[in-house]
Amino acid sequence: MKELLPGDPERLGPYEIRSRIGTGGMGVVYLGRSPSGRLAAVKLVRAEVAGDEEFRARFRREIDAARQVSGAFTAAVLDADPDAAQPWLATAYVEGPSLRERVADAGPLPLTEARRLGSGLAEALTDLHRVGLVHRDVKPGNVLLAADGPRLIDFGIIRSDTLADLTDTGYVLGSAGYMAPEQAAGEHTGPAADVFALGAVLTFALTGRGPFGVGSAATLLLRTVNSDPDVSGVPDELRGVIQRCLAPDPVDRPRDRDLIAMLAPDAEPLPEWERPPRADPAPRPAMTRQPPQNSQNTGNTGNTGNTMPRPAPIPLARYGPGREAARLHPSTPAAPYPRATNTWAGSNPPRIAGPSRRALLGWTSLVGVVGIGIGARDCGGPHADTNAWGAPSSSYANPYTYLAPSSSDPTAGRPAAGPPQMLWHTTAVQGAALDSLGSAVALSQTDTTLYAVTKDGLAGLDRKDGSGRWAVTDAAVKPGTGTGHHAPLAEKDAIYLLSGSTVVALTPAAPPAVVWHTDAAGLSGPRLLGRAGASLVLYQSSDDGTSPQRVLVLDTVKRTVQWTLGLGPRDGVALTDDGLLIRAAAADKKVCAYLPADGRLVWSSSYPDPPIGFATVIAAGGRVYVDGSTIAVFDAKTGTDTATTSYGSYVLVAADSQTAYALDSSVGSATLFVAFEPGGTDRWRKSFENWQPGKDCAYLATPKALIVASPETHRVTALNAADGTVLWEWEEQLQNAWPAEAGYSLAADAGFLYVGASSGIYCFSISG
Repeated sequence: MKELLPGDPERLGPYEIRSRIGTGGMGVVYLGRSPSGRLAAVKLVRAEVAGDEEFRARFRREIDAARQVSGAFTAAVLDADPDAAQPWLATAYVEGPSLRERVADAGPLPLTEARRLGSGLAEALTDLHRVGLVHRDVKPGNVLLAADGPRLIDFGIIRSDTLADLTDTGYVLGSAGYMAPEQAAGEHTGPAADVFALGAVLTFALTGRGPFGVGSAATLLLRTVNSDPDVSGVPDELRGVIQRCLAPDPVDRPRDRDLIAMLAPDAEPLPEWERPPRADPAPRPAMTRQPPQNSQNTGNTGNTGNTMPRPAPIPLARYGPGREAARLHPSTPAAPYPRATNTWAGSNPPRIAGPSRRALLGWTSLVGVVGIGIGARDCGGPHADTNAWGAPSSSYANPYTYLAPSSSDPTAGRPAAGPPQMLWHTTAVQGAALDSLGSAVALSQTDTTLYAVTKDGLAGLDRKDGSGRWAVTDAAVKPGTGTGHHAPLAEKDAIYLLSGSTVVALTPAAPPAVVWHTDAAGLSGPRLLGRAGASLVLYQSSDDGTSPQRVLVLDTVKRTVQWTLGLGPRDGVALTDDGLLIRAAAADKKVCAYLPADGRLVWSSSYPDPPIGFATVIAAGGRVYVDGSTIAVFDAKTGTDTATTSYGSYVLVAADSQTAYALDSSVGSATLFVAFEPGGTDRWRKSFENWQPGKDCAYLATPKALIVASPETHRVTALNAADGTVLWEWEEQLQNAWPAEAGYSLAADAGFLYVGASSGIYCFSISG
């Protein structure tokens, strides 16, 4: 449970609000208690969404349908008020961990337990479909494991099968890696899509990974529509049933009510002749791999033509019987989830907000500004809000594999030297314990202080030796329990920190003092993007980073909201070195620049090839990089399109003034990194076999290296900026198991690297 925040209601209807359970794109979920003592999960809709009368009408219909669901394996609707100033819905509170938490803590389920889970979920889906509801977001996080059986939660809101699908906004409802191919393609979604998701959830329950591995939303969507699901590791007794659930054509999937018996603990396995083939003899069009078409790409110093080239982009709507699946062991890198802040040479790397606290503590680049990967509508105006909810989320990965040489380059993946020299390590600052999930770090702009988020506030360390200078434990700066610990935003005249939805401003003097704090207009899950002049730029999303809503600009002098900018579910945003707010809107094929002070449009350029997943924007060295079906480069001041690369399936991860970096993990067990110059010319491409950094990595670009910090492998790796060779690696060691949500935060300064990790803060001497 999470503590209530300022502005949270004391009561909703008859329910006394006791604590927060979590937040989502449409609002906040609270733990409520009725006058009789019954506990309930009470969902409060955001005020701005509540003003949409069309939403209210849908909400009423959804409640009426959801009230009819009364199965043993669903959370019953207890009460609701769709006509309240802020509509709310109360469902039965379920005590127990989610399936995702259970697998993360104790590993895959035994066969019998998985059968009970599957049979119960099939019954829950039968109950939903009977009243015309389609869940559309069946995933491990939406399955709770109560003592008397599983519960399928989070149904009935904007998910009625009788309502039009929300695809006209460029929005796909569901979670990448678990949604059906037709759902990923934006086509009509019916009960069969939930059956597909059930098969994916059971794969996760039995193997610890989804059938399409892990990675960016774009990567997972691409695999869903173009690759066979990977069910290796699923016991033979259930492989046939799960393969039928995962059939690419909805008509080939079993009915929900039939699955109840097929998955029961005493059910017989399907005979071999009833199981789908493991490799369809009629493959869909192959994802061809070709060398880059750019004739100027002659400057490679890596394995050039010997590396695995990119797959040709394939339309999302193309799906059907499958090609042999690329086996994804153990995991693949995630797309850069939201992250950005203003930066300057030799200072804090920008942060990237993402689907978990792990991502919130990482995804960094030193000089470049890595933008938020979130969505597609149109550039719109300052108040062009959208009303979508739900979006791709990430899944757990398998245990890591060690970095191994590429078959095409015997030196690839082999460290040229040992780990860098460690100068100091600390686990506490003046008695203040650091965050066991990885303390977020940032560099002071006025002296040699390293800021670090602690469990109870903010601390300052001497960069030279790690000694503690001060620790602030004011209640106003205690990190919010619902949004993860965010790295502070350090300016010369102020330090900004988020405490839940509250923005806190502190003096940069030692020790800092709270100057003011204000609630971020009731936003759920706000993230600091940066500051331009007196304008502090934030963006809003849910706790898991999957439901972006809008950008909010706060006047730091008046401490009032200046304006807001509505975001589509896949828009990318960033702040340039000169203080322009950049938004990539895929649906409208536009990249727009705004003045943070008043929201005025400065320039707008065409977006060459929008992505099928999250858009990523990086602003660095006077340029704006945007990924999609290609990576485009724009002049940050004028919006002139200066270059378009041929990196069709690559995802941007970092940039500085000289080099931009992207990776491709869409096929096989290899990870392909590419470094290119601002003009779009390749510097190098490297293929690393069996090295998959995993989701929620932290990236940092220095003048001499790309630093990759992987929570999946617990390693920090430096790739040479000149040729892509591995300069060094460092592996974090813990006496006990790594926390499930642990992550890394990175900062660099004049030959020194600072790493915020689960086991403390480390300082290394590096060459660049």
